[in-house]
Amino acid sequence: MLLYQQAFTIYPYTSGQALTPGIAFASLSLFSQLNVPLFSLPLSITTTVNTLVSFRRLSSFLTATEIQMDDENADWKLEDEDKDDRDYIDDKV
Repeated sequence: MLLYQQAFTIYPYTSGQALTPGIAFASLSLFSQLNVPLFSLPLSITTTVNTLVSFRRLSSFLTATEIQMDDENADWKLEDEDKDDRDYIDDKV
């Protein structure tokens, strides 16, 4: 309602014309048509940001290095890991 009052108050000063009933009712019709898009705008922005974050997380997960099971010690190791380094660490422990 405050937006309608401000628009109807400012219109005669900016346009130099009187506010007629035809202009007022046409403005009310346009304002009511803009209500739904303006109220759904924050929801669509939030949904878009959540979608982008999810896409980035999925992308990093799907492009990550694959993990394989080592049958000798039954522990997990990376595909790129060098076996000699792991044996050296096991000897030190």
